[in-house]
Amino acid sequence: MPNAISLKDIVEGLARADLLDNRFIPYQETSLRTFKAIKDIQDKINANLKDFLLEEERIKQKQSHELALNQEIANLIVIKEPKIDGLDSDKEKELKVAKASPKKLGLTLLETKTNPLDLATGDYAGDEQYHPAPQVLCDLFAYARLPFASQDIFLTTDTRRLSEISTEQIAGFFVLDSTRLTKEELASIALKRKNCVVFIGNLTTELADFCFNQSIGRVIPVTDIYQALEFVAGYLRIHHNPLTVAITGSSGKTSIKEAIAHIFSKYYENRVISTAGNFNNELGVPITLLDLANAKVKYAISPEVAVVEHGANHLGEIYHTSLISRPDIAVINNIQPAHTEGFGGLRGVSLAKAEVFANLNSQGVKVINLDSYTNDLLFARHKEQTLLTFSAENNLADFYIDKKSISAFEGQTSFDLHINGFECKRVHFPKGNAYLTKEIFVDPQVVKIHTNLKGTIGVYNATAALITCLAGGIPLDHILYALKDVPIPSRRDKTIVTEKITYIDDSYNANPGSVLASLENLTNEKADIKIYALGNLAELDYQTKVDFFTEIYDKYIFGQNNNFYLISNLTFSLEKPKALADEKLYVLPFNKSNRFVYVLERPNIVASKEDSSYYKLATQVFEILQQHNNRTFAITFKGSNSSKMNLCMLELLSLIKENFSNYEQYINQELITYVKTNYQRTL
Repeated sequence: MPNAISLKDIVEGLARADLLDNRFIPYQETSLRTFKAIKDIQDKINANLKDFLLEEERIKQKQSHELALNQEIANLIVIKEPKIDGLDSDKEKELKVAKASPKKLGLTLLETKTNPLDLATGDYAGDEQYHPAPQVLCDLFAYARLPFASQDIFLTTDTRRLSEISTEQIAGFFVLDSTRLTKEELASIALKRKNCVVFIGNLTTELADFCFNQSIGRVIPVTDIYQALEFVAGYLRIHHNPLTVAITGSSGKTSIKEAIAHIFSKYYENRVISTAGNFNNELGVPITLLDLANAKVKYAISPEVAVVEHGANHLGEIYHTSLISRPDIAVINNIQPAHTEGFGGLRGVSLAKAEVFANLNSQGVKVINLDSYTNDLLFARHKEQTLLTFSAENNLADFYIDKKSISAFEGQTSFDLHINGFECKRVHFPKGNAYLTKEIFVDPQVVKIHTNLKGTIGVYNATAALITCLAGGIPLDHILYALKDVPIPSRRDKTIVTEKITYIDDSYNANPGSVLASLENLTNEKADIKIYALGNLAELDYQTKVDFFTEIYDKYIFGQNNNFYLISNLTFSLEKPKALADEKLYVLPFNKSNRFVYVLERPNIVASKEDSSYYKLATQVFEILQQHNNRTFAITFKGSNSSKMNLCMLELLSLIKENFSNYEQYINQELITYVKTNYQRTL
C-alpha cells in the first residue's frame, strides 16, 4: 500500500516544482514581511490555541475509549509561552519561531497518533536570515496546531466536501476563481474548519495581511493555483498508481464512464474513483484525481481504479489532460460531428480525440469504434500497446455486435456479442494479487448481453464498457452481471412512464450523432403519437448541419408519418423561403425528394420565458396533446445545453397541470420526484 501523502510531501513537491510563492512565506529572501516582537507572532499563532487544546483533549479521550489500551502516554508538544528573541528591524515586523522542545509539556496523546510535524525543525533563534520555504511552512503547521498534519490529506475545491471528514483528519482546500466571492472570502469559509489549510495562488500584495496575520500557518501560497492543482493531481496519480481508464468521444462519454465505473465498483468496493457528472475539461480532470487522496482518507486504502472522462473544445486540450491522468486504457467511444466549428470539421474532431492516446502506457490498451470516423492515428501502436476494436458492421473486429440479435423487452436491451479472442499485457496488479499472470487472455466465444442501456447507442456503450473491463482484468461473468443495472446519468435518456405519456429526458447536450440515436430510440417506443422536441445544436459548421438536416429529412420528414412530430426551430420546405436577418438558410441538394430542400433555422432565444424558444416549443407540444387528448404519447426532449430543453419539459408539465383537469394521468409521483430532485422544481 502506498505511503501517506501529507502536507509535508505536497509542500516539498510544490517547492521542487517552483510553484511556492515565497513572497508570502516568512524567512524567504523575497518575503514581503518580517517580524520583530514576540507578541506579534504569539498573538497570531496562538489565537486558536484554546480551541485546539480542547479538540485534542476530546480526541485523546475518544482514542482511549475506542482502543482501550494501556499504553505509555507520549508527550505532545504544546508551546504555551514560546521564548522568541526579537530582532530590531526597520521593516514592519520580523518573524522568529522558537524551536520546539520535548521538555515543554502541555498535553498528552496516545502514541498511536504521534505526529512528526509537531516538532519544529528550524532553529529560528540562530543567526541564519533565511530558511527553506517547505521547512518554514511545516513548522508553521505545527505551531498553528493542525491536528495530524503528517497523515493522509483530504483535498478538494468545494467547501461543501470538507464536511466529509472528521476534525481528526487534515484537509486542504484549493481556492479557485469564483464569480461570487473573493479569494479571501472563499478561503475564510474553508478556514472556519480548524483542521483545514488553503492553497491560494495568483496573489497580490493586498493579501499580505491575510497570509501573514489572519491565517498564518494555515495558508500555502502558490504562484499559480491551477498549475499547483495539476501538479498535485499528477503527483497523486503517480503515487497511488491506480489502473487508469481515460474515456473520450463525441457522444455517450458520460454514459460509458458510468458503466465502466459501475462494473469496476461492483468488483472493487470503495476502491474506484470516477469523474463526477461530466466534469471532463482541463479543470475537471485534475479535480477528479484529487479523489485518489480522498478515498485513501475515507476508506484507509488506496483506490484500485480511476475512471476519467476527457472532453475538449479545442485541439491540445485532451493531450494536456491525458498528460495528467496518464491512462493505462484509453477508449474513444465514437467520433461524430460535434464542436466542428472549433475543430475545423470532422477530421479536426478526430485528431483532438486521438490525443487521448498520446500519453497512454507503453503497454496500455486502445479501444476504438470502427463504425464511426477514424484516422491513422487511432490505429498506430507504440511499443507493446494493444489495439481492441468493436463494430456492428465489420465482423473482423475484435468484438462484433450482431445487429440482428438486438432486441428490447421490459427496460432491458439484449444482443449477441462475438468475441474473436485477444490477449493484452496486464497493466495493473490489484493490491495483494501480484501472483496474477502478466498477460490477460480471452478466448473466442459468443456471449448474450443484457443491459438497461437503451437503443443502438446503448449497445455500443455496453460493448465498449465490457472490452475496457476485460482489459482491466475483471472476469467476464462479473461484467455481464453488472451491465444489467448501469446507473443512468441525470438528463441522459431518462425515461418515465405515466398513464398517458412516456417522457424521455435526454436534454443534456446534443450533437448530430446523439440526436439521430435518440430519434431511433423514440421510434421504438410504444405510443400512439411520438413527439421529438429538438432545440438548436451549437458549434456546428455549415456542411455538418447540411449532412445532419439531410439525414433528418430523409428519415423523418420525407413521406412523414402522421403519428410523428418533429417540434423544433427548423422549417423544411421545397420552396426557397425568405430568411430574416437573424435566421439561417441551408440547402440540401441530395435527398430522397430528388429536389432541393431548404431548411430555415430560427435563432435560439433565451430571453424572458414567454419569448424564449424553449417555451414556444413547449406550447407547440402542448397543442398536440390538446388535439389528441384521447391518445397516448412518447415525447423526447433533446438539444444543446444552450437551448435549455430541460426547461422546455418543465414548462410543458406546468401547462399540463394548469390546463388539464385530469393531469394525474399525465404526471405521476415518479415524475414529480424526478423533477424535484434534478431541477429543484415542485409540480
